Parts: sequence; C-alpha cells; structure tokens
Amino acid sequence: MFMKSIPEKIHLGIYGIGVRDGKVLMIQKGRGPYTGLWDLPGGKIEPGEAFEEALRREFDEETGLNVLSHEPLCVSEYQCQWEFEGEEKGFHHIALYNAVELASGAVKQEADGHDSQGAQWVTLPLVASTIAPIAHDVLRSQGLLK
Repeated sequence: MFMKSIPEKIHLGIYGIGVRDGKVLMIQKGRGPYTGLWDLPGGKIEPGEAFEEALRREFDEETGLNVLSHEPLCVSEYQCQWEFEGEEKGFHHIALYNAVELASGAVKQEADGHDSQGAQWVTLPLVASTIAPIAHDVLRSQGLLK
C-alpha cells in the first residue's frame, strides 16, 4: 500500500518569465521531481538574500543573461511525490513568479552544476506535458501554454 510521504521542507524559489521573438527562455531540469522537463529559470532564495538579488543571481547562474528589470506576477504552489534513490519523497514547492526583461546575449547552454542541464529559447506555445507542473498556471495566465 502506498503511504504518502510528508515533505521534509518547503522549497521557496523565485523565477522569471522572459519572452523574446515568439520564444520563452527555459531551462531543462537535471534533477528533482521535474527531471527532464522544461522549467522557468530561477531557484532558491538564499538566507539573507533579497528577492531581486536571488532572481538576478539565478538567471546569471542558469542562463548567463542579466535581468534588466522585473515585475512580480504571482505566487504558485505545488506538492507531489517522487522517487529519489529508491525512496518515496514528498515535495512542497512555492514559487514567486516575475515577468523579466533580459539583456541580449548568448544563452548558457551547458549544465550549471546544480539542477539545470542548460538554457534554451523554446518556441511558443509551450506544450504542458514537457513543462514542470509548478509553472503551468503562470504560463497559462500569460497565454504561453497550450
């Protein structure tokens, strides 16, 4: 019988939606419950770090692009079960989403050494089955997801 695993912690992160020329900037997840799916650039807010600092740092680490400006959009929450090293884990994710304007430049396509396998401009509209579930609602609200 399946027993639901209670999450050990809440993952709080900040993420950005950057759109350019009919494409949205995404990263491919390399670990965690969204492994193999496209997700929006961003991640964990470090202790003592302001939201804006975290957003700028995460974009630099994952995409190599600088955030020129940002505008808060919404907060989203997602809970799921996933398997890690043969054990069921609970995952509780809270995401702060922002619309971002990005500097021009080449996108970092290599892995960041954490959980991104590289960034890419993905053609719109996005297909839900290829996108991390946490991002579905915000992408739909922006007209970017089928």
